[in-house]
Amino acid sequence: MQGDDSICSDIEGVFVHYLFSADKWLETGLTVGGYSFEMSNWEEYAEKTPSGVSAPTPAHTKLGSKDIVPVLAFEVAVHLIRSNNWSLKLNNLFTPFIFNHSLALERRF
Repeated sequence: MQGDDSICSDIEGVFVHYLFSADKWLETGLTVGGYSFEMSNWEEYAEKTPSGVSAPTPAHTKLGSKDIVPVLAFEVAVHLIRSNNWSLKLNNLFTPFIFNHSLALERRF
């Protein structure tokens, strides 16, 4: 996975998805993994944050020289549009700390 975090800084990581149940319109499962990010980008962001405002810092751990955000989340995916070979899905990840929502185009072979 590659993308941007909440301050538009590059991230990359790996996630594994275990499916508990799936029917035509709804899927539930568990997602485990993590992504690396550049802590220096967050430090720069904190310097630009106005005084009196607490700048956020990601919950993370170190793995060698990399800063890693571990992820363990319950996942619920809803197929908004579905055909025989593809779907447009709304993916929802729920952790104790944050919720993440994204749209995905799924192709089935």
